[in-house]
Amino acid sequence: MAARLEHEEFAKHLHEKVRIRLNEQTIEAELTEISEHLVSPRQERFSIVFRTSNEMLLEQGQRPFEHDQMGNFELFIACTRAAELAMVPWSDEQREAFLRFQFDAQDSHYRSQFPKASYQLILKNTEPVGRLYVLRDDTEIRILDITVLPQYRNAGIGTSLIRDLLAEADRSGKTVTIWVEQFNSSQALFQRLGFAKIQADGYSDLFEYRARK
Repeated sequence: MAARLEHEEFAKHLHEKVRIRLNEQTIEAELTEISEHLVSPRQERFSIVFRTSNEMLLEQGQRPFEHDQMGNFELFIACTRAAELAMVPWSDEQREAFLRFQFDAQDSHYRSQFPKASYQLILKNTEPVGRLYVLRDDTEIRILDITVLPQYRNAGIGTSLIRDLLAEADRSGKTVTIWVEQFNSSQALFQRLGFAKIQADGYSDLFEYRARK
């Protein structure tokens, strides 16, 4: 029987080997890091890092794992950024195919985890230029993801959409929250728009906007 996927269970097996099944191949990896365990009324969150000697880039998505004590379980492997892909010896076509797979995997993950969220394409003159995923409840407007394609950034598209959500929050008295990676330059944008950093997990920061009366 597989063990419960709790922070304490992974912590007990730090620096031990796991096996990751990838199609018909099984690769070995070491559990090298585990972040702080963060618990709030809204969510429970921690991240873990695996290192493998294989010279390969694992595609993002839900992957089956095996461990001698923890048994069989599945984890969602986090994304690899386009900047990191630039260091991989792939052609432009291979990078584009991987990023398309990454986008589809993220979309599938969000829709399975948050079925009540709204999933919208961002359009410019009828052309899709990004996506906006938002989960609303009685007290919070949670931005799950806002992404604008690189060639359309720095044109105010994302800022305009965020301002619309802030105006909605002001009218309804709700808070607006979003997790932003610590290396992401958009953190400065959220701070300019009135968000405050209220939590960090070692990889991302949680930003919150409180409605203005």
